[in-house]
Amino acid sequence: MLKKSDKYSTMTPQESRVAKQTGRIIAAVRKSKGLTQGAIASQLAVSQSALSKIEHGLLIPSVHQWFEFCKFTGVPVDSHLSGYIDYSRPVVKTTGSHEGSFRLPKPYSIERASTARTMLPLIKWLERNEGEEKAEEVLSEMGIDSDYFVQLDHTIGIQFGLDLISYLQRRGIYSKEGMRSLFQSIKQRGFHGSLWTGYEQTHDSVELMTLLLSRASFYEANFEYLIESQNKRSVDFSSKPGTHFKEIKSLANHDARFSICEHRKGYFTQMIESSVSQQVEVSELECSFHGAKRCIFRMTIGAV
Repeated sequence: MLKKSDKYSTMTPQESRVAKQTGRIIAAVRKSKGLTQGAIASQLAVSQSALSKIEHGLLIPSVHQWFEFCKFTGVPVDSHLSGYIDYSRPVVKTTGSHEGSFRLPKPYSIERASTARTMLPLIKWLERNEGEEKAEEVLSEMGIDSDYFVQLDHTIGIQFGLDLISYLQRRGIYSKEGMRSLFQSIKQRGFHGSLWTGYEQTHDSVELMTLLLSRASFYEANFEYLIESQNKRSVDFSSKPGTHFKEIKSLANHDARFSICEHRKGYFTQMIESSVSQQVEVSELECSFHGAKRCIFRMTIGAV
């Protein structure tokens, strides 16, 4: 539980981590709801200056202040443990540049069907390779406030992911060989919120694959997933791209199409192998970006 602190105290590394996570959540929720620092400060009975320090991780709110904040905003009280907010809502594809006081650039505000939880592995990989300060700078240049991704249910257009991948490719970070390193972060339970519990309780690869597909709508609505067939050792499933893909000009680029398909293969592979003690292979049998009506994948146990 959060520990009360003040400006004269010296935080332990653990307290510093909690302070940073808690402060970022408060800032992200405030922006998401379009509230001012003054409004939150008044509700918590602190000065605006103190709230600013809390948001920057320099002060830790008391237990009472945290519960008051959660009650006032509707944030799950255990959010500070992971540093992310999860309401476990299925994706509703939308178009719009406003989310409270957050503003999204036009290319990323159209057909918003990708959630923050799907983008976080890319963002965290950017941070690991470039450093947090440089990552913040990159996102800022793209017109994105990094706090937007604290709420896992926030949506953004898939063009953001493609542009971020393009940056990583130009920097020599994103490559076929290096993708396994990227997908290591997928198994961080914080990215999945309450959905992670079901994954921990599933110990069979086929069952886990079907569970992941059944929850696809909590991650993104760019594709319509359907299980075509399954047995004890494999699952064949299809994904039909949304009509909005025809409007994404960057998909004319082979690297962009390759990135989407490889990203999904790596994502599913890592999610299964990180939860189940079995090696699997996810291969693409047909590809909608190469003339087929839909992509068809096969997950096979022990075929690596």
